[in-house]
Amino acid sequence: GWLEVDIEKLSGNVLALPTREQISGDINEQLIVELYSK
Repeated sequence: GWLEVDIEKLSGNVLALPTREQISGDINEQLIVELYSK
């Protein structure tokens, strides 16, 4: 995984940036680019 969570300390760390295949959900990157280019 790319995230680490410590429930006892209520903390978390990002160990690495996720690849596109590791991100769940139907994401349309083109719509994001269009939104932020306005």
